[in-house]
Amino acid sequence: VDFEADKKWFVLRKSNTEPIIRIYAEARDERTADALAQEVIDIARSFNIDARIIGHVEAHNTAQVTVSSENGTFIYNI
Repeated sequence: VDFEADKKWFVLRKSNTEPIIRIYAEARDERTADALAQEVIDIARSFNIDARIIGHVEAHNTAQVTVSSENGTFIYNI
């Protein structure tokens, strides 16, 4: 689904490795993306499907990916 006028969108994708459906939401800022994700979460919950936000992607000025989890912080330089 593409909301071009509002510059926000989301994609639903079934995982091939886990029994889940991933929701990717993107917008001009984190607050708007979270609000869009929450709309999709609310719809999922109306069907008794558990859903939650599990992470964020932020812009950065270097070619680097940092993953932080309960297992530690991992930095990948691209």
